[in-house]
Amino acid sequence: MEIRILSVGKLKEKYLSSAQESLLTEISKRHRVRLVEIKDEKTIDGAGTKEEERVRNIEGQRILSTIKEKGRVIVLDVSGKAVSSDYWSKKIRESDDEKGLLYLIIGGSLGISTDVLKLSDERVSFSRMTYPHQLFRIMLLHEIAAASK
Repeated sequence: MEIRILSVGKLKEKYLSSAQESLLTEISKRHRVRLVEIKDEKTIDGAGTKEEERVRNIEGQRILSTIKEKGRVIVLDVSGKAVSSDYWSKKIRESDDEKGLLYLIIGGSLGISTDVLKLSDERVSFSRMTYPHQLFRIMLLHEIAAASK
């Protein structure tokens, strides 16, 4: 089984990068894992609805261009189905059994394009609260590491 995390943007803070590396190392003891950073599109201050949609679509096309192999696609979306830690344990076990490819997608600061949402097999949410996508990446990695034990 392989887990591919597609995440818009780069981690800028050293402490987040350190946490990410530590968690990726922990996960890689049990699973093949690859983190793909997708270039984020700059958004002008005070952008309107059309500009925000344009940015989501550009980032969405960048995400879609990295999905070259067939696999299960889970999009992390604030409006998705609320899940618990048990959900991640179940998904990891299912993917292990299928020996498949699991894509986990984290969008940019403006969310995820309609095209990416259409491709997804599931849309899940950690919370109705909005987290910075850089911090959310660490939260997701923590859940995967805990589920992989």
